[in-house]
Amino acid sequence: MKHYALALVFAAAAATVHAQEVDARWKPWLGCWQVTGATAEVCITPSGSTGVTLTTRVTGQPDLTQTIDADSALHPLTDGNCTGTQRAEWSVDGRRLFAHANVACHQQPSRTVSGISLMTSGDAWLDVQAIEADGRTAVRVRRYQRATTFAPSHPRTFAAAHPRTLAPSPFTLDARSEEHTS
Repeated sequence: MKHYALALVFAAAAATVHAQEVDARWKPWLGCWQVTGATAEVCITPSGSTGVTLTTRVTGQPDLTQTIDADSALHPLTDGNCTGTQRAEWSVDGRRLFAHANVACHQQPSRTVSGISLMTSGDAWLDVQAIEADGRTAVRVRRYQRATTFAPSHPRTFAAAHPRTLAPSPFTLDARSEEHTS
């Protein structure tokens, strides 16, 4: 029993150190979010020093988990029968996240997804994506609000321990030119 209690103390200390190591630009995003007009909930937790894990929950469906590393490097992407690469990087001021992915799925046209995510006034998260496939482009805009309920694996105490540290800033077309275009 004594060894078990000691192991829990070390695990808690390691988790605290891990949480402190997360890139400060991610702190406003950490916690759980509700998709406006939908029943989906997205919980964001630290993953390494430059990344986060997004866990999307929709009632009656398996969780969807995605890791994003905002280090400007290409990372392999695998999801079922789909493979590709993804890259994410912060704007110069650290208030917007630019993302780009190339994905090929079995017997389907390849897709390119480019996006920008930012915090807006009122503690809302705005996610805009342009999806190109088979010569056509579609735009998807999603707005998220802080979730009022939190999944047990993403307790409210985690979000409370990491309050928003960045105030929203105006987004201009000049900010779009910051995105790396390789």
